[in-house]
Amino acid sequence: MLKKALTGLINEAEIQLLYGGFDIVGNIAVIKIPDSLMSKKKIIATALLDRVKPVKTVLMQSTPVSGDFRTRNLELIGGDDKTTAEYREHGCIFKVDLATAYFSPRLSTERQRIAE
Repeated sequence: MLKKALTGLINEAEIQLLYGGFDIVGNIAVIKIPDSLMSKKKIIATALLDRVKPVKTVLMQSTPVSGDFRTRNLELIGGDDKTTAEYREHGCIFKVDLATAYFSPRLSTERQRIAE
């Protein structure tokens, strides 16, 4: 979806350097950008804000996940200046501050398994 959103905005060689996916938590997108594309981060953020409906904030992961709580540094690169979002899954609503807690929508089946 990210590569498609950037077609025509950056060149094909740059598109190929992008990571294939990103996470959406509520209305916040969290992306990783290769070092070679840091100069394009505002273009990338604008494309996500314009073309991915729920997204109102784009955060870039600026450090790897680390520590006991698996946190990471996030940098605002577009949209609303916030790190807290409401995330809905399996009939539950989670209020998550992505700056202070690790959260990945990719683990939804694990959260469902624990809840059951």
